[in-house]
Amino acid sequence: MPKELKINLSEKTPDGVHVFKVAGTLGVEGSAGIQGLLDACLKEKVYRIVLDLEDVDLISSAGMGAFLSAVGELRKKNGDIIFAKMQDRIMTVFRNLDVLDYFIVADDVAKAIDRFRGGELPRPLTIEELTAGSAAEAGAREAGPARALFSLLAAYADILGADAGLDRKLSQIVDVTANYLALSQCLFVPLNDGLGLEPAAARDAVPVLNERDRSVLADSLPAEKVSAVEKLPAIKKELADWAAKSDVRFLLPLGAGQKPVAALVVGGKKDGSPFTNEERRLLRYLQTSLELALECYLLSERAVGEPPGAKKKIERKLMEMETLFTVSRGLAEALETEKMLPTFLMMATGQFSTDRAVILLYTAGGGFEARAARGIDDDALPKLALPPEGLAELIAAQTGPALVDTLARTLEGRDRRQIQPFLDEGFAALAPMRFKNSLIGIVGLGAKISGRDFEADELRLLGALVDLAAVSIETARLLEKTRKNYAGLVRALISAIEAKDKFTRGHTERVTRYAAVLADEAGLDEDRRQNLLFGAVLHDVGYLGVPEEILRMPDGITEEQLAELRRHPLIGVNILKDIPFLKKAADAVRHHHENYDGSGYPDGLAGDDIPLIARIVAVVDTFDAITTDRRYRKANSKEEAVEEIRKNRGKQFDPAIADAFIRLVENGRLDVIKAKRPHREV
Repeated sequence: MPKELKINLSEKTPDGVHVFKVAGTLGVEGSAGIQGLLDACLKEKVYRIVLDLEDVDLISSAGMGAFLSAVGELRKKNGDIIFAKMQDRIMTVFRNLDVLDYFIVADDVAKAIDRFRGGELPRPLTIEELTAGSAAEAGAREAGPARALFSLLAAYADILGADAGLDRKLSQIVDVTANYLALSQCLFVPLNDGLGLEPAAARDAVPVLNERDRSVLADSLPAEKVSAVEKLPAIKKELADWAAKSDVRFLLPLGAGQKPVAALVVGGKKDGSPFTNEERRLLRYLQTSLELALECYLLSERAVGEPPGAKKKIERKLMEMETLFTVSRGLAEALETEKMLPTFLMMATGQFSTDRAVILLYTAGGGFEARAARGIDDDALPKLALPPEGLAELIAAQTGPALVDTLARTLEGRDRRQIQPFLDEGFAALAPMRFKNSLIGIVGLGAKISGRDFEADELRLLGALVDLAAVSIETARLLEKTRKNYAGLVRALISAIEAKDKFTRGHTERVTRYAAVLADEAGLDEDRRQNLLFGAVLHDVGYLGVPEEILRMPDGITEEQLAELRRHPLIGVNILKDIPFLKKAADAVRHHHENYDGSGYPDGLAGDDIPLIARIVAVVDTFDAITTDRRYRKANSKEEAVEEIRKNRGKQFDPAIADAFIRLVENGRLDVIKAKRPHREV
């Protein structure tokens, strides 16, 4: 049984290091406690934290998520979390989730405190890292539905994997499903009075069916698949009336055999919108998870006084559940295909007791090539590649995983030869990996080391795992593609801006770095911070539309030329207007020359009518302009720059932003970034 989480402040050093003793389980419930502690520390400006984990016996993905989010916030404040006295099994969780290098770990509390006193702070990010981070977040927003889906899958995993009665788990499942999908109703209905489970309904759900109607429902449902109500051929009139009146859209049969022993009733959306493909896939996954939980429950009920063979079957089912839930957690956090695939294969080979596995993914050339493998020699992998015709077509036509021997008997001639390498390498099962009804990959598993054949339940579990992997792969691909596209676009714009005027090269990077520090001091949330970074990077993009002779004028610019120069904010907005992820960042581009007293351009905005990110860029842009060489003058000192900003607070600059920036400089937390001297122009 999970231990209750306990957190106590065990030490507070004179220089502000707080040591907390943590004991118990960092699971779903425990993660709320650790998140509360870290939120309180941030609120009270406690930024240097040591967590003594000697008495922590388990950590889940929820607990890890609390640490990840908090560390990012603390590092913005030049703080951190250092983990001390971590047990080996907890260290293994960190390592398996590939986050160990992200955190600081010390053998004991004293060494953790010494790490803080050594002044080891995160290095400043380069402009590429700043913009890449923002682009990654923008990509994550584009992949939002898929990421949200995986968050829900992780929630299912935590609920079903918790140490609680099945009645309580079913009630939680019903609630989170109804909330996530915004359902008019969601309820769990036992169809067999001997099941020993109570009905569970989300709020606003219709009353549970009476005994007669439940019997009718059991006879009407096919046992093996999620059923849309309107496609049930044998549904009785009274049941059809109930379904129509109660806005029932889907029925998920649960239980082994031809006649289900329970069902999950899913109503329509509260807003009347249709179910997406992702939401339908979610229902299929939920059905598999609930069936496993229900089977374990029934087996455990029957196993009392049974011989050892029955207990072994229960243990095997429990391992299936653990694998499904572990994969759910892992894939919910996976953002890179190359890291996710080997982990997935490792879990699969362990669960199905085989020493070999492979994942073939669809390529731009139209065929399928091995992208990850276990237990197969590298020189054998090219032989497993498949063209889109033949064996790949046959696998795509399957409703789920199929045995290699069965597929081999179906193929003839040239297509028969395609399966021979899989037979030669000892593969026993091949599973189609689909996304939005397209075959994106094939998963192969070797024969079991026990020599036993794959059973129907095992093939069903393999299908569920492969479905999860498919969604994760496509999500990771979308994120990777978005990162590359966004980062490439931003780099191209930066290069174009600085190519216009070699003398100001580096200005973009310096302004962005200053803006990042000031954003943290001003307490910007993550969305505004990312929009600010893009705005800082691109604030001068409008110079691309200004004649070079004006930009290169050493002095004596005319009124007409000044008017042309002052068009650059509007030119910049026009350049960015068709780039969706830069829409909010364009506020900084358009308004960074507005003055707080309303005397600026191009729109003459004043005070809080000027977007906050533009007010920040205005300060850091001016600071860099004063502290770097220009054609018409030498650089001034940072003290002179600070005095200029102080003199113009309330006139050119937002007083609060100006004061925050001055504090950073005077407290030594922000210094002038030295500009590289440009080559002399000839």
